[in-house]
Amino acid sequence: MKTPTLTLLLVLLITPAVAEERLPILDVHLHAVPADHLGPPPRTICPPMPSPAWDPARPYSELFDSLAKEPPCPDPVWSPMTDEEILCVP
Repeated sequence: MKTPTLTLLLVLLITPAVAEERLPILDVHLHAVPADHLGPPPRTICPPMPSPAWDPARPYSELFDSLAKEPPCPDPVWSPMTDEEILCVP
């Protein structure tokens, strides 16, 4: 009698956790750096970020910089030009 009761209790306790909908994790954060932190603005990024082939004979920073200045996507997101634009100061 104890085994069926214990099994039923375990099933009832585990079921809500398994049936619960898993929501996506959103990574929203802010980098507090000046507009020219990574070099002269503007810089850009393509959403989603492409994963281009990298030639190990060249520094990775060259590839990253070329993607930031010449985006391989039709609608890139451009960085602010000034620190004031980052602060949203009118």
